[in-house]
Amino acid sequence: MKNHLLFGLLIIMSLTACQKDFALLPKSKDKAGLLVKEIKYFHKLDDGTEPSKTDSTLYFYNDQKLLIRKENYDLGAIQTIVRVEVYTYDGRKRLIKEQTENLNGSVFRHTEYTYKGNSKRISTETKFNQAEENPHTHYEYEYNDKGQMIKMDRYNMGYSQLDNNATKMGLPFASTTEYYYKNNGSLRMSVFRPVYSTNFIKSVYIYNEANMLTEEYRDEILMNSYTYEADGLVKKFNGLGTLVEEVQYDKVGQIVSSKRFLSRSNSTRVYLTDYTYK
Repeated sequence: MKNHLLFGLLIIMSLTACQKDFALLPKSKDKAGLLVKEIKYFHKLDDGTEPSKTDSTLYFYNDQKLLIRKENYDLGAIQTIVRVEVYTYDGRKRLIKEQTENLNGSVFRHTEYTYKGNSKRISTETKFNQAEENPHTHYEYEYNDKGQMIKMDRYNMGYSQLDNNATKMGLPFASTTEYYYKNNGSLRMSVFRPVYSTNFIKSVYIYNEANMLTEEYRDEILMNSYTYEADGLVKKFNGLGTLVEEVQYDKVGQIVSSKRFLSRSNSTRVYLTDYTYK
């Protein structure tokens, strides 16, 4: 059971690295704007309190409309900027470096992206505090002739204590995720395989006639389902049918607001986010 839960968490992280937004709504011909501000709120649904602001993020772009900086602010007790993220691109407008800095200017996280010719990204390397001996994560990617990612290998390097099986084999923790697509390009299945185990997790994705995701299955167990309303509201339910998230899209497919619901004990916590574009 412990390994199965671990595999579940890892497959979520693996999918995040490749999947596009499943909740694609019909787009209008109106031009989408650039996200410039994000404000997060929190409140408990059951105690009647009003949502209070917790933090915000400001987005900055260059003349080519490429994101070059994000500033994260605490809106609670500290009331100040807490983190800065800086993005660097090559001459082809491809992201090659992403760096997270603390208030004192020290680097908390450093990620580099590499490419092959004009092709897709072939590897990603994330380090903490930029020290080679510190724990860091390395990804490698493979694509088919259509430019779709078909395989992702993940390695966690520099850890002193790993899963017993991995340590016994003398390997860093590693996994492989394979991706399979429908003829229309939609992701239909992924298979997650840890290298030190014969176990694997198969995830299957079901779409409606408009090619919008309606169900996600993991090892034949329903994990999530989605409903779509005419005004752009998308609702996400877990496998038990409990509402866990609402996302409101505008007519050009931009997220206007979102709500995440987390039930704990006798209360439901609500995490809200508002988005501003220009």
